[in-house]
Parts: sequence; structure tokens; C-alpha cells
Amino acid sequence: MESSSFQQSPDKRESPTLAPRSLLGKAEYQVPARFGLGAIMALLTIYSMIFAWLRSIGAPPGVYFFVGSLGLLVCLSQIVLGSVPRGASVLVGTIYLPLWCLVYVIWVRQMDPLFVVGAPCIALFGAFLGYAVGTLAAGCFMAIHLLESSILSWRGADVAHVESKSKSDVSTE
Repeated sequence: MESSSFQQSPDKRESPTLAPRSLLGKAEYQVPARFGLGAIMALLTIYSMIFAWLRSIGAPPGVYFFVGSLGLLVCLSQIVLGSVPRGASVLVGTIYLPLWCLVYVIWVRQMDPLFVVGAPCIALFGAFLGYAVGTLAAGCFMAIHLLESSILSWRGADVAHVESKSKSDVSTE
């Protein structure tokens, strides 16, 4: 098994049933605890595209803060709770979205009874949102990993080809 920053599940057997995977099960890919400069640059690029889109639709500054901090919290939760990355993402979304809605209600100083009744729905939507952000973050890191490994294998093949050619040139002279 190759050493990489991504932890792959040891059990790769396909199950004959169509049972859904558990949220508490080990994920194939997750946000790694350590990553390189390429991953940081890719995340900054993704955030810049998201913020550019938010600006184009005229989103208020609070939306920028919510989106940026949700992505950061989901990534940090996957790093800290690496054994259950999906569960960590769901937990962050379940807590963070209702908390953000409560802060908004306090900020505008207008309590709506609909907020109290809708809190469980907000928490469920937050769980879905956290899971989706966690999946996108892990997918981003997976794509970076695949790109880096393909570039390194391609460069390794080039180096091996050049080295073998130079050795054959030396032996023929």
C-alpha cells in the first residue's frame, strides 16, 4: 500500500446489498491532517471563485463570513475527528447553521415564532449542508492528490527515461 496523505479504507470489498453507508463509517477520502502548498493554493482558488460568485449576486457581507467559516469549520472538524469525517461534517452543519440563525435573530432584534418552530428543520438542513461542504472539501483534496500523484508519476517516468538513456550513452562510448 502506498503512503499518501489520504487514508484509504482497509475494507475494499463490495457489499452485495444496497445498504446505505453509515455516516459514522470511515470515508474513502477526507481532509488530510497535513497537506502541501498546492492544496492551500487550490483551496484559495476555490474560495476566490465562491466569493466572486457571491459578489456577482450581491450577497451581503454576512453571507461571505458564513460560507467561509462553514468551510473552515468543516475542514477543521474532519482533521480533528479524522476517524469519522462524515459525522464530523454533519455535526458542524447541525450546530453551526442554527447558531448562525440565532445570531441573525439577535442581530436584527426581531424574534419570529417561525424560527422557534422551524429550528429542527434548520438543524436538519444544516446537517445536509455540513455533509455537502465536507464532501466537496474531501473531493477537492482527492482531486489534488490524484493530480499531484499523476504529475509525480509522469515526472518520475521522464526522469527514469532520461537516466536510462544517459546510462546507455555512457556505456556505448
